[in-house]
Amino acid sequence: MTNVIDFTAKRLGKVAPPKQVTWEELHSHATEFLLGDWEKMARNNRLNDYFKQSLPNLIDPASKSNYMADLNEVAALEMNLEFFPRMFSPGTQHKGQLGWLVQFHLGEGLFGTPELASEPYARCFAILLYLKLKRDALEAGLL
Repeated sequence: MTNVIDFTAKRLGKVAPPKQVTWEELHSHATEFLLGDWEKMARNNRLNDYFKQSLPNLIDPASKSNYMADLNEVAALEMNLEFFPRMFSPGTQHKGQLGWLVQFHLGEGLFGTPELASEPYARCFAILLYLKLKRDALEAGLL
């Protein structure tokens, strides 16, 4: 999410203003970014390790906690982050929903995860998405 500066144009006084990023673009980019690693780690049965390595400042990498199975650990992490999501089980958000969804507010918008296989998966993905969106929004000047 960096801007390329054309120094030749700058010397000639032809600098274009930086492109303003929207919340929807940030959400789309962050979701795609996380889904790539998430799916790869899910195939290798290493989602818990991936989750813990993604949050080194919040989770001790030597921790024996299994965040993909223990909702109490996930809830403690959410409270530590002051992150209060809404969870939707399959079929509660709209007809045809097959997986778990999590939604949360950030800045001016309501954002959500893609449908995931279980509640812990959806909540852990939402934590990663929330932190990535927050970091990207701060860089883009939206927060």
